[in-house]
Amino acid sequence: VGEIDGETAMPLAVVLVELVQNAFQHAAPPAGAGELVEVRLARTASTLTMRIADDGPGVGEGFSLDRDAGLGLTIVRTFVVHDLGGSIAIKAVSADPPRGTVIEVTVPRRSVPSPVG
Repeated sequence: VGEIDGETAMPLAVVLVELVQNAFQHAAPPAGAGELVEVRLARTASTLTMRIADDGPGVGEGFSLDRDAGLGLTIVRTFVVHDLGGSIAIKAVSADPPRGTVIEVTVPRRSVPSPVG
């Protein structure tokens, strides 16, 4: 993904750990039926995107980040939306039956200062 400025890196690290922990907690046996957690990182000239996907039972129909988020997702939303000016989307991989969850976090890239010397 290249270099990330410190003001973005720290909150993104917390977000990544929280989302992967949630995926293992809610998708992996015995709580769920999933066996796979996938993390993808991508960048464009203006954005950084993290995509965490699992093959567990999925979020229920009508899941709302505002209404249904626990403490962990509330912290994630605060970092992503309020601190980094980004967005977060959560959806089931398939709706009928609900299966798997994909969480996509996108934040604007900031320039990294060149080293002095």
